[in-house]
Amino acid sequence: EDKTVDLNDGTYKLLFNAEGYKSAKTERLQAFLHYLKTQEPTDTLTARLNKSVLKARINDKFRSDYMQYTLHERDVRMEGYNKGVAQGDGARAIKDATNLLLHNAPLQLIKDCIGLSIEEVESLAARLKREGKLKP
Repeated sequence: EDKTVDLNDGTYKLLFNAEGYKSAKTERLQAFLHYLKTQEPTDTLTARLNKSVLKARINDKFRSDYMQYTLHERDVRMEGYNKGVAQGDGARAIKDATNLLLHNAPLQLIKDCIGLSIEEVESLAARLKREGKLKP
């Protein structure tokens, strides 16, 4: 088993060695392992399990819908994450530009260093002047 392999599919994997089903300690475990090896139900548990497996196999629409839903949910989460990062970057740029303006840095230097447009830097400077934080 390689625990460093990340399948990143949101599921849990259980691995069973069903080869030795005949030497299982209990009849229920023996029936379960036998079912895993042969897909032949031999008791009520494996009969119910087999019924569920057959139902899932024939329900292609459900599987397709589920996969689409899972992919959509992942895309929505990623979109939200990306928006959050962008908002954080924008807020940081405004904060940094404000600090530079308060230290009398030239507007062009702020534009070049922070990545805001000259219009955004001028607008920020005007706002700081109106608020009395920046001398005219």
